[in-house]
Amino acid sequence: MFRIQKVILILVLSFILLFTLSYATKFTDWLNTHNLDDWEYIQIGPGSFYKKIDIPEIPLSINIIEIELKNKYVNIDLQKPDDSLFGKATVSNMVQDEIAKKKRVIAGINASFWESDKRPVGLFINKGMLYTKNNERSSLIKTKEGKFIISKTNLDISLEFKKEKVKIDNVNGKDEADKIVVYTSVFTNEITLKDNEIGILVKIGNHKFIPPNNIKGKIVKFLETGQKITPKKNTVVLIGNKDSLTFLKDAKRKNKVKFNINILTPPPLSPPLIGEGLGKGDEIEFAVTGAPQIVKDGQNIYQGIDEKLPESFINTMHPRTGCGITNNNETIYWVVIDGRQRNFSIGVSLDEFAQLFLKLGSYNAINLDGGGSSSMVVDNQIANSPSDYTGERVVSDAILLSSKAHTRKPKKLQIMNYNNNFATGSTVKIIPALFDKTHSPIYNIVRNGYIRSLLPFLSSSTGGKETLSSSPIVEKKTLSSSSTGGKETLPSSPTVEKKTLSSSSTGGKETVSSSPSRGEEKVGVSGLENEFEVSCDSQVGKSSDNNSIKFSSEPATGKITCSYKNLKDEKNVSVQDIEKLLIYPEEYNLTVGKKQRIFVSAFDKDNKRLNLPNESIHITSSDDEILELENNVTLVPKKEGEGTITIDTGKMVKVLKFQVKPEEKKEEKK
Repeated sequence: MFRIQKVILILVLSFILLFTLSYATKFTDWLNTHNLDDWEYIQIGPGSFYKKIDIPEIPLSINIIEIELKNKYVNIDLQKPDDSLFGKATVSNMVQDEIAKKKRVIAGINASFWESDKRPVGLFINKGMLYTKNNERSSLIKTKEGKFIISKTNLDISLEFKKEKVKIDNVNGKDEADKIVVYTSVFTNEITLKDNEIGILVKIGNHKFIPPNNIKGKIVKFLETGQKITPKKNTVVLIGNKDSLTFLKDAKRKNKVKFNINILTPPPLSPPLIGEGLGKGDEIEFAVTGAPQIVKDGQNIYQGIDEKLPESFINTMHPRTGCGITNNNETIYWVVIDGRQRNFSIGVSLDEFAQLFLKLGSYNAINLDGGGSSSMVVDNQIANSPSDYTGERVVSDAILLSSKAHTRKPKKLQIMNYNNNFATGSTVKIIPALFDKTHSPIYNIVRNGYIRSLLPFLSSSTGGKETLSSSPIVEKKTLSSSSTGGKETLPSSPTVEKKTLSSSSTGGKETVSSSPSRGEEKVGVSGLENEFEVSCDSQVGKSSDNNSIKFSSEPATGKITCSYKNLKDEKNVSVQDIEKLLIYPEEYNLTVGKKQRIFVSAFDKDNKRLNLPNESIHITSSDDEILELENNVTLVPKKEGEGTITIDTGKMVKVLKFQVKPEEKKEEKK
């Protein structure tokens, strides 16, 4: 019997391996036979460009942001909610919080791995404060001078008192082996000293508690077993067992101590007091740990350098988030690849992820937290499709891209609808975007937010980076007939349907302030409400209610146009019949109380993904008492039972069975 089970296990594992390798080979072959420049970049901010690449034949959905670091308006920050070790939020919420502070945030991605209490795993430094120490894994580091470094960086931290020095084992966390731990002001939970523990509260003023640094402070309080304390601003708490802190037995209040924080390079590099790629004068602005470094000095090292990662993490196809840097440190790439969605995007291995970064031109690249955490937000809208059925995941932190430019008058207009290929009979809102002359999104203090929202964007394969014209005359563009094939010039028609676009299409609630802050130019919202005009060629469709275009019921090609005052933008579009509808998940074995999203992807006869918004998909349940729909894409199981889900696009209908099981009862602990 045991022998049979062993054979079955080997066969199952072999099948899984062959399945993984076959899909991995597909993407590797695809990278070797396609030019990434065939997919159009769209400019989203100063020196920053976004593109989406859909590969339905694998399938994969790839989101890329290219950032020119030499652009003087580009600003990249690390965001930790509430500046707390335990802060948590979705990337979308972190972006929105910064926008509420009147920062011109353009995009964001999730960053570090995290523990259950949302503290970052590995080295984490932000805003002059050390949150967590290293864990022998690679980190993405930004220096004060704006240089980005990927390095396996270790810290050496010690406390010095009257010429005696003792090593500090950990920062803001304690393992069983730790003897001495320092807690900084970002540790916002209360600390209780355990048996045989003592400690000191040290005032460090406004000194930056980051490496490389020597921080002087004064003892303000002694702590004994059983005492409770929470570190406050400009203080740190040092706790250890009595044996490890014997050198403090003669210490008194107001005695001076010194914390030494140094960076150690991986051996055998030298000198020992600087990190790989860090100069002696470099000050760390932020550091976040990933795992592993997948590209080093232009070479694929996806298996990592002794970063203690399991084979399944390395070789299994997962959703991925990562950063790549060019050799001259002039460009950084942010990449988010969706996964775990069988008919939409299956994810990639670390080998494939490294190959993609090399194809983009990265000299060094690092893998960040992935899986259900993988999230990319572009101008306050989620750009990718997170794999969790409940939607975007709450994470520990995010890296944000913003503009340093001051608010200016609109100089450029752009239509920001995702994908130029539309499904016949669909109704789609047209989303305009206004930019200033630096290509920073327009911020309006009257609305306490952006004039518009950018919705997921362009994925058509027209190539190159799109430069917007402030002239009302816009040249004809071409629409690629395939990602690698020739380009077809789309005809325009003198007959157009026009529709006034209300500012409500930008989404969200408008908050009105009495006046703009000093130095900011006021752009009146009331003046925008009736000043956008949307039009389309008659063969493509006609303007509809709710700031939308109702596309024709027959295949066609033509233009859509949006104008605002003397600004104008045109897009060549293609309207095609739905030939294939892919739905994920394919089976719906649900549990009462546990929501689940439905992913619907539509394709034309050439297997190109079509722009089919949720509003054009009608999903119904055969029994709303058992299963109801939320926002037309989320299933909400109400009680035990079974039935069917009908998905109707107007051109194609699919019916799927569902079964709802009772809520799982948790066993009470005795």
